[in-house]
Amino acid sequence: MNPKDKKAFLGFQQGELNAVAMYRRFAQITKNPEWKKLYLEAAKDEGRHAATLAKYTGETLQPSEAQAKLLGALYRILPKKLVHFGVSKGEYGEVKERDLPTKKARDEWWKIYSDTINEMIESHNNGIERETYSPETIETMKKMLDTIKRAKIYLQRIEWLLSGDDGESDLIERTKEDLKEIGLDANIR
Repeated sequence: MNPKDKKAFLGFQQGELNAVAMYRRFAQITKNPEWKKLYLEAAKDEGRHAATLAKYTGETLQPSEAQAKLLGALYRILPKKLVHFGVSKGEYGEVKERDLPTKKARDEWWKIYSDTINEMIESHNNGIERETYSPETIETMKKMLDTIKRAKIYLQRIEWLLSGDDGESDLIERTKEDLKEIGLDANIR
């Protein structure tokens, strides 16, 4: 991984770790047992995200306890609706493909995302930490993931055609190559 890409991935990893500390802090503060449970589950999820990123960066980072304390103080004084709105904006706006500096980094991000989803499906299937889903549901989730991967390739290829990076003659051939490269059948649907 080149230094620019690694810096981006380390930033994402740090963000996940900071979220772990934030959710743990919220769980310590809240008096609502349901919220406490949700915060601890969210912290666990963020920890898994950070661990997945650590596999790719090869770095062990620490969460920002100062940031968690600051957010904890805000949690105490601000309306919870406002705090949850702010957290959701951070969660859903965290990583965008355009934030990744190179095509290789974007491809790597999709691989991490895909691997994470596959791990979650397998953990659900094996009854690890969560309820077990039926084989039919597991198969449906896997097909949905394949659809997401396929759509990503289609969007990328269309963008390259429209931007002039690829010509019309490249569209079908390169799309099929990309599909084969990630283990999907090369039929364009």
